[in-house]
Amino acid sequence: MNSSKHMHWFPHPANLRNDRRMKRAMKDLPGAVGYGAIVLVMEVLRCEPEYKYPVRDLDLLANEFDISLPILQTVIANYGFFEFYKDENEEMFISPLLNELMIPYLEKQKQNKIAGDISAKKRKIKQEQQLYLLSQLCSTQQTFDDCGTGVQENREENSIIDNNRGKNKLSIANFQIFKEFILKYYKNKIVCFGPLDYLSTTPISITSFGFLHNDFNDEDLTPEKAILVWQWMFDHQDKLYKHRI
Repeated sequence: MNSSKHMHWFPHPANLRNDRRMKRAMKDLPGAVGYGAIVLVMEVLRCEPEYKYPVRDLDLLANEFDISLPILQTVIANYGFFEFYKDENEEMFISPLLNELMIPYLEKQKQNKIAGDISAKKRKIKQEQQLYLLSQLCSTQQTFDDCGTGVQENREENSIIDNNRGKNKLSIANFQIFKEFILKYYKNKIVCFGPLDYLSTTPISITSFGFLHNDFNDEDLTPEKAILVWQWMFDHQDKLYKHRI
């Protein structure tokens, strides 16, 4: 459940009118005045921090609901839908029924937060694994001898554009520069069609988190598979990527 979309939502029992307390309120305040006032007050409480409201501001609610203050005070003091208590020397009131109805929602919100935290940690771990393997590849392959050293900067800058035969093609000798280029210009886009045997026609994209993603089965590549794709892309960069700077 989207918390921003449902931030003022609360469950409403469809048979609330059959509650004996509600029947008494509807008898004493006919024309659905009692029912309407009770539900309106619960709506107000739902939008308040900790679902509580100061008694001193009841006149504001009465004016908003277009009913008299004595009627509103009667609704809150009688029928058992609301309770008064002292909060830091100020008299407040709450709705035990509303608090009870909100328990499943609050529990679900808590579970969603826990699941979100776990998912975020998994994404971070996966990203760290990919980055680690990339750094290992960068340091062990002869073609990546200059990776991360900061040397031969002029050669690296000049090699970004290959104007051979009048064509602008990507030709980056340094793997780190190549990787940063791809992450910057191809994020959320298809970066290649899978070079792995079983992915020969599978579109692979870069996610917003910087992962290589199999668009066919909607899954991020494992770090081991990702490193193979990165190496393949680096080796075939002059055929895959046009100059975009």
